[in-house]
Amino acid sequence: MNGAVNQPYIAFDPEEAEFLCDYDVKLESKKIILSNIHNIVLRFHIPKKRILTFIALIASWVLLTVLYLNYNPTDKLFFNLLLVMLLGAIMIVFSILQHYIAVSFEIRRLKKLYNSLKWPVTSYYAFFEEGILVKSYDIEGIFYWDDFKNIIASSNVITFQFYPKGTPKGDLLKNHYPKLRPFYLIIDDDKKIQSILAKVNHQHDDLVEFK
Repeated sequence: MNGAVNQPYIAFDPEEAEFLCDYDVKLESKKIILSNIHNIVLRFHIPKKRILTFIALIASWVLLTVLYLNYNPTDKLFFNLLLVMLLGAIMIVFSILQHYIAVSFEIRRLKKLYNSLKWPVTSYYAFFEEGILVKSYDIEGIFYWDDFKNIIASSNVITFQFYPKGTPKGDLLKNHYPKLRPFYLIIDDDKKIQSILAKVNHQHDDLVEFK
């Protein structure tokens, strides 16, 4: 086991599990990957729900303000509702700012990781009916499909989104992998591994989300 893993975690026996496929990933160019990390991570971590909620709150606030000024100039309940909506919008703005501060730290972490590797980098992945075996520079182990919140794939990167800390599944993973983070595999327009994920997604609904 590598330095990022304190204890082995075996979710199932890969010798007994139904094998789907395996894949070696070789990353050649550190320069290209480092130049893409910023945009890749930003695209993966757009807080869509918060942004849409903020837009809806502002639109509702504007509409209610017009109604308040034209029809209810002395209605305190109406005014208080406007105030609550405005405060809610401000809180969402702060939440979005905190989100992007966290994303900036994640970008720095990934750039530091890729800078520290010996290039070229080769990783091995094996997909089974019950899970995935990962042997790489970042983490390695065997996971149930249920350990993932989802796998997101684009033309140049895959990220395995694990259950967050604070959930029962997330806390279990954190006990075995204290340094476990969302795992990024930069594949740079690799159609073969996308076909593998499509095969996995066919058997496990809502696991793989292609963007």
